[in-house]
Amino acid sequence: MKTVAVTLDSATLAALERLTSGRTPRSRSAVVRQAVLALSERTLRLEREEREGQILRTHRAKLGRQGKALVREQAGS
Repeated sequence: MKTVAVTLDSATLAALERLTSGRTPRSRSAVVRQAVLALSERTLRLEREEREGQILRTHRAKLGRQGKALVREQAGS
């Protein structure tokens, strides 16, 4: 692992201390790694959802027509 330095304001440091001093103490590094990974996963998920939403908005009319055709087809069977 690599070592990096970060600057934290007092409120963020206090939050980090609360997270590391619970019933099962964890290292600051472990908590920061977990937080960065969680933020990364969340950011990637939100970006993917935005791309998918854009695709749906772009093709909304076509998807609507296809859905209606499918319902008509299934109703006729």
